[in-house]
Amino acid sequence: MIARVTGALIVLAACTGGGTSTGPPSNGGPDTGEPSDCGSSGGDSASEDTSSLTADTGRPPLEGGFGSADVRYSKTADPGTSGTTDWTGLAWRGERVYAQVVLWSLEGANSVTSSASALEDGQGAVIDAENIELRFLTYVLSDDGSNLCGDPHEAPSELYPDIIDTDPERDVAAGTAQPIWMSVDVPAAAEPGVYSGQVTVTAQDHSPLTLTISLEVLSRTLPPPQDWAFHLELWQTPEEVAEYHEVEPWSQAHIDRLTPLLALLADAGQKVCTTSISSSPHGAQSVIGDSMVRWIKQADGSWAFDFTHFDEYVDLCQSVGITGQISSFTLVGWYDDYLYFDEASGTDKTLTAPPGTAAYNKLWTAFLRAFQSHLSGKGWLDSTYIALDEVDSVDVQNAIALINAEAPGLKVALASNAFYAESDADIFNWSPWVGAVDGARSEIAARTERGQATTHYSMCWEEQEHDTPNHLVSSDPAEQLWSGWFAQAAGLDGFLRWAAFSWPEQVLTDARHSAFQGGDWFLVYPGPRSSIRFESLRDGIEDFEKIVLLRDELSSEDLQALSETLNTVTYPQSDSTQVLREARATLQGLSRSLP
Repeated sequence: MIARVTGALIVLAACTGGGTSTGPPSNGGPDTGEPSDCGSSGGDSASEDTSSLTADTGRPPLEGGFGSADVRYSKTADPGTSGTTDWTGLAWRGERVYAQVVLWSLEGANSVTSSASALEDGQGAVIDAENIELRFLTYVLSDDGSNLCGDPHEAPSELYPDIIDTDPERDVAAGTAQPIWMSVDVPAAAEPGVYSGQVTVTAQDHSPLTLTISLEVLSRTLPPPQDWAFHLELWQTPEEVAEYHEVEPWSQAHIDRLTPLLALLADAGQKVCTTSISSSPHGAQSVIGDSMVRWIKQADGSWAFDFTHFDEYVDLCQSVGITGQISSFTLVGWYDDYLYFDEASGTDKTLTAPPGTAAYNKLWTAFLRAFQSHLSGKGWLDSTYIALDEVDSVDVQNAIALINAEAPGLKVALASNAFYAESDADIFNWSPWVGAVDGARSEIAARTERGQATTHYSMCWEEQEHDTPNHLVSSDPAEQLWSGWFAQAAGLDGFLRWAAFSWPEQVLTDARHSAFQGGDWFLVYPGPRSSIRFESLRDGIEDFEKIVLLRDELSSEDLQALSETLNTVTYPQSDSTQVLREARATLQGLSRSLP
């Protein structure tokens, strides 16, 4: 959904109530990150500088103010943010909070830049300016999500703001909006109190636009992302990064591209390093089918395995802080063909071995024994899972039996759209499709009691009337927040998404892939560049962590209020934006109620 209401209507909604914003909050609830006062109480807004008004409209050539972080603003409609010059936020120590500045220019503006001052509490405490990032949002072409798992090029498409870009300066064309994404990283050691500062937007030959920040920091502290309880599993396809950047796989140039991408995931609490141990593990869902393990059929007919690239990638994951789980795809893929190097002929060959056949069992018995030995030597056996993706129940049972017989100690992880009761005790990490969660609530509770992790995932079948939250370019930002909240509401441990960075060729301008909706294949962009979707997902994970920490301290009355709030987060969810605004307001109130 893209906001297209007129500026006058937006400002009217935001200014009702005597100067305190009642419009869309950007960090949940009143006084937790929303525009306030709407510029009516003075200040240094450029909208009050009559010396630079355009002759025909009486409006400044470049104007703007704070919008809402849970709204995507149309590129060609006046966002109505002019005059909304004050933003108030509420944060825990160690938290990252977000806001959105939205500019509008009737005539166009060149060399637009933005900067933030340090935030000061007036008592000598300071949050340094380097903790505040202001980054332009870039619009990308994408479909509206209506064609589900089909060709997105056959659905209506438009420009959506999604890329949180890296350029420090840009021109704003006449008659267009330019959003700026603001994030504030509150230091864990920050003194509690109310901090104030400014955002300044400048442009060539235009008066500066000055906006005011007021951030209240509470005494409560979030731990760093590597210590979060939330189990975030965004699958990686590192070979596709090499393909996109046209570099040799596993070269230093490839590693240099991968490292900041993985660090970006780690900064959101990513727990899983995704590896491939056989060719084409995801079938047609991945344009690259290479295995990180080289399979070699030796001249005497026996099998050998080269784990060099597997080891390199796991080491890389762990070097940036992704240390929780190694997921290895897969014993049962979407194809039955296995690429290997034939030593006798000196060529690559393909072996077709469907699950359950003698050829399959012989092949995987050799691999599993070698893999178990290798992992034991590296100290990785306890954290490695054979990962299975949407395969049927019989294949899951057979895979588990083979693993238990040939490589005891290896665990199994499964993403599926149904609950497999006959295999449940052996699936140490289960991620059901979100639509299957409600029907498995008692089973999920039992898994929690046994210490087995359960997450959830969304997919292309989620219809985009925005009553089935998803993570597409066309999705409302609150739909990503929703994932953290739904995990809490359903008693889940986290969230899984099948692709973090599987990019179409022109991803920086066109998010549509060959199939599925735009953005289904990725959450972050080359660069690396973050996205509204990725940061909103991270924001919801922070809310999950707050609830984990608050549960042990809340009174029975407050726990009841929290429970009632979580009960409003459901699947399907008819209005995730409004539901999450109200839920976050409750969470902020509970945060304030404790010392």
